[in-house]
Amino acid sequence: IYSRLSLLGATASIFLYAFDKLLLAQTIGFERAGIYSAYFAVTVAPAFVLQSAFVNVFFPWIAGIESNRLAIFQKINSVLRVVSIPFVLSIFVGGTTLYFLFGKQYPYSLLEMSMFSLYAFLTFVFGVKQWFLASISRSAILFSSVSAWVFATLLCAWIYLMSGTLDMKLLILGVCFIIFLLIEFTDFLIRTEGVNNKKYED
Repeated sequence: IYSRLSLLGATASIFLYAFDKLLLAQTIGFERAGIYSAYFAVTVAPAFVLQSAFVNVFFPWIAGIESNRLAIFQKINSVLRVVSIPFVLSIFVGGTTLYFLFGKQYPYSLLEMSMFSLYAFLTFVFGVKQWFLASISRSAILFSSVSAWVFATLLCAWIYLMSGTLDMKLLILGVCFIIFLLIEFTDFLIRTEGVNNKKYED
């Protein structure tokens, strides 16, 4: 059951990783979609890699603990708060460096890079908390997978609604707001589901 539910969430990530760019290309044109993809590649994509590394290290350990989950969750939140500014700054500096490798045909915006760096950090936080939620119980895995699909659906809906404008800043601002709401919802689910639940059966 764990594998099937995890696969459901994974397919949402794959869908999101590719379909948003295809939708952008059809709505705002290939040029702007290419710029979006370039920003995404140097900011959000590395955040996905870091998230995967974090999960691969800590998820097996967390999943094996049946008590004191609340304390662990609070520590994770504390760590995320501490690393938030260094994380965003690192993504910004590294992303800016890599972005210029795309060439002059990709115009650079300081504000857009800043917003994509925030987008990357929120994506990282959302992913970490989703995996923590999934470690609680089988029903929590289902909640995690469904919320991943909710995120993908809301993002695509927002892109479609923004199809009449070429304002990249407003687009990313909306995306960040959606992720922020889903992070808050994930926190709520973790506390509601019960961080001290017994570990699910495989």
